[in-house]
Amino acid sequence: MFRQLAIAIVFLLAARTAGAQISVLPRDTSLAPRADTAAIKGRVVDGQTGSALARARVRLHGPGGLQRTALTGESGTFAFTALPAGLYTLDANKSTYLQGRYPESGHTLRSNARLFFPLRDGQVLDGAMSLFHGGAISGRVVDSHGEPVELANVQVMRVPRSGGGRPAMRSGGVTNDLGEFRVPRLEPGRYLLLVQPRRDVQEDGPSTQSLPTFFPGVLTREQALPIAIERSSSVTGLEMTLVDGTMSRVTGTLIDSTSGRPAISGFVNVRAVVAGVSVGSDGASAPVKPDGTFELRLAPGEYQIEGRAMRPGTVGPLQAGDEQIGMARLTVGDADSDVTIVLGRGATVTGRVVFEGRTPAPPLPSNPGQFRLSFSSPDRGTGCRMGRSDLGANWTFSVDGLLGTCVAEVSSSLGLLAARAVMVNDVDLMDQPVSFQSGQQLRNVEVIVTDKQTDLTFHVTDARGQPTSEYVALVFPIDKARWFESSRYIQTFVPAPPLDQVLDVPETVTPAAAPPTAARESVSGLPPGEYYVVALDDLESEAVHDPALLDSLSRVATRITLTDKAAAEVSLRLVKPASPGAGR
Repeated sequence: MFRQLAIAIVFLLAARTAGAQISVLPRDTSLAPRADTAAIKGRVVDGQTGSALARARVRLHGPGGLQRTALTGESGTFAFTALPAGLYTLDANKSTYLQGRYPESGHTLRSNARLFFPLRDGQVLDGAMSLFHGGAISGRVVDSHGEPVELANVQVMRVPRSGGGRPAMRSGGVTNDLGEFRVPRLEPGRYLLLVQPRRDVQEDGPSTQSLPTFFPGVLTREQALPIAIERSSSVTGLEMTLVDGTMSRVTGTLIDSTSGRPAISGFVNVRAVVAGVSVGSDGASAPVKPDGTFELRLAPGEYQIEGRAMRPGTVGPLQAGDEQIGMARLTVGDADSDVTIVLGRGATVTGRVVFEGRTPAPPLPSNPGQFRLSFSSPDRGTGCRMGRSDLGANWTFSVDGLLGTCVAEVSSSLGLLAARAVMVNDVDLMDQPVSFQSGQQLRNVEVIVTDKQTDLTFHVTDARGQPTSEYVALVFPIDKARWFESSRYIQTFVPAPPLDQVLDVPETVTPAAAPPTAARESVSGLPPGEYYVVALDDLESEAVHDPALLDSLSRVATRITLTDKAAAEVSLRLVKPASPGAGR
């Protein structure tokens, strides 16, 4: 690392930390760049051996949108000269290595941030950046008879360091003809391994087949054994034996939503729904008979079944509406099951945008990306399908091609205006999932857009009762039903350090000048409602949405009510999380 840099760091929360806000440093014009006299030099080396890495790509980002790139020479060296004073980031990439970054990130909200380092006029930084190979998991998949399993999907999910919460998908692969697999480029951590074999779901398929199986040969995530990966290390030689299951008979019919008659010339796709894992790509298909019926062989469990068929009379290239589609969730037991799937162009949602507050309704945006209503799966999987979203005259809208279980999302760049809710029949579709079927019409939906928002300011003291900015604030709802991944009711906040700490120079104020304004330590934009709020010395970034952690913190948190009618303030004392791994 750059050893000459003995200064504090500005922490800007990384984009992958959902619902987080940071404070912005007050502007100090006295520190404006005077000349481009600074420089950054260094070497890129292998973090394990210390050997120089040639042809590594080094990228520098600096003030005013400055961007520069350099390739290291044979001795691993690089240099950026004639740089203005300001805050910078530096990263390096090379094939077969994980990305390196200076300053190096960590795994908590205060350390796993987009880190900047300051550079002063005339300063020359000289040091080394270390790159490390990723870890890997490799092994062999066999069935219950010991025979290799070919073309099975292998998925690797990282377990949060806190021990709770939902594992995050990291990488995957497919077994070869020997049943072998290798999943590379893994960061240090603990991982779950899930193997999903190819399925033969057709009616003449085997009565016993291999099931989706977690390492070391179990059927549920709770029973799975995590695999620990150290930096640049590999776990090899895993022997994974898949669990067998007895198939049940599932019959079904595809129905045309327009005529009510059985659909012809169709097929069905089947995907297993594994608890705690997003619906994956382990699909299997089966044909539909001329009378619109189909028959499957499935092991007990939950499935997503998608039916497709061509509209009668379709010839030549497909046009809009030629393909009909339907979707159903089915729980299969030991007994036979039956399902009916209605096909069509999907459901349609129509309505208008309603503007509240003092800001008048703006003109319709010329760029569709400035305002868009969309729908997605609550678990970020494939359980929701959406077609086209259109914004019409007088701020009316329509969304078509909807199928499955979905929640509403609004992407907006309308200045001070922000979407507060998507309402129909007193239900907010941003919070409450809705199941769509082909032919369904959901009318009179209102997207509420407002310039009014909640605002919460923090005043935090340490264990000695002294004011501190070295904390992480966590705001989460009283309602436990909203404790889930990507919940808009959960926000974190990381304050920036004082300006004199960032630049390693004292803040001087002339007698005639007003002292610089301190950055406000606050969050805004949470939906109105009842919340818990707590200040922690730090928090694992992967633990923010862990229900077990939130439950434990709720016992020591402060309760507040947020409204969009008045700003709120809260005084907090630093709390140390009881959950293992939640601290720094």
